[in-house]
Amino acid sequence: MNKKNELQEFLRQYPKTTSLELLIPDINGIFRCKRIPRQEFEDFFETGANGPATTLLLNVLGEMTGDLEFLNLEGDPDRIISQYQR
Repeated sequence: MNKKNELQEFLRQYPKTTSLELLIPDINGIFRCKRIPRQEFEDFFETGANGPATTLLLNVLGEMTGDLEFLNLEGDPDRIISQYQR
């Protein structure tokens, strides 16, 4: 079953679904979350979703480590989050 059909089947089974939580493990294996609304579901499965690039580098307390030199950048650059391919 392709991803679009799988999504449509899921939404038929769970029509009250309003958002998906994307679980992204950081460098310590702790899952961080980004929530996307229902109107972005198809886009996520086709092209992914934008998320903060530094999420992967958070310490166990959810803080940025002061040792990283790129922290002097203006803001937090985005990266594409996509689903795991089996």
